[in-house]
Amino acid sequence: MQAGPTITVPTASARRVSRAAWWRLERTDLYWLIALTLVAGVLRFASPIFLDIFAHPGSAAPISAWGIGHNYQDPSISGLGKPNDIAPNSPFVFDELYFANDAHKDLLGQDYFDPEPPLAKLIIAIGIKLFGFNSFGWRFMPALFGTALIPLMYLLARQLLSVRFFAIAAGVVTAFDGMTFVESRTAVIDIIPITLVVLAYLLFHLHLNADTARRRRWMIVLTGITLGLALGAKWTTLAAYGVIIVILLFRLIFRWTRYDSATAGIALLSLSLLPLRALPLQPRRGLDRDRRVAPPDLALPHQSEGGPHLLQPLVVLAA
Repeated sequence: MQAGPTITVPTASARRVSRAAWWRLERTDLYWLIALTLVAGVLRFASPIFLDIFAHPGSAAPISAWGIGHNYQDPSISGLGKPNDIAPNSPFVFDELYFANDAHKDLLGQDYFDPEPPLAKLIIAIGIKLFGFNSFGWRFMPALFGTALIPLMYLLARQLLSVRFFAIAAGVVTAFDGMTFVESRTAVIDIIPITLVVLAYLLFHLHLNADTARRRRWMIVLTGITLGLALGAKWTTLAAYGVIIVILLFRLIFRWTRYDSATAGIALLSLSLLPLRALPLQPRRGLDRDRRVAPPDLALPHQSEGGPHLLQPLVVLAA
């Protein structure tokens, strides 16, 4: 008697391999991700690092580190230093004078004038809540986001090109890039939206490269949520939002990407409703308080609940 056809049932292992292939990750990639993240984390949290073995051989520890919690204020100046001044006359480095104090005021419930959305300051406030209003507290979350940027950049590069060297180079350059290094070690808001934008690009490319409708739908929803968070951190991320829309429209016009009706509806809602929801809601908190603390020539008239909240940030910026 002839045996019937054999039916092969996909195993959990086979599904894991499919997921790894979708992310273009192999064991070697995991090693590189761990190594780059550790190097980036050490540099951002421990710097400045001094090789005393060369400067003072035999007279001190071979290596010393100040870390992000180092206070650059002149020791002869007490407290938080001179008001409205930066290091060495206070512990604030450059624009930390504004953003660290703004984050602290958020925790205290105090009003202040700020034309930017509040999310980045609220994220900085998490570190202050955990570790206190000091150099380490207000720099902790930017350093964390700056460290997370490196593996995200590696993963994004892996999606853009299948060549691993390109991903390694992207991760190494980002880890040692001077701008991202400084932004990650000071309590300024820029590194937070930068990291969120890179995450949004990664999720968007995972959406484009997805092999199932379920994966496509989840990735475009997560892309929309991440874009909304990025817009809630800084207005300049509108550029990234526009880039994603243009790329997707271009691919749809040339039929490089095709949707079924359900996926098309989810994509439309995800890239319109989710990110744009952040525009009228996120800044409103800041604008409501700005009307109380802004100079008279910048104060905005009261808007009803149905008023054009979307235009208020533009009025403040224009003023």
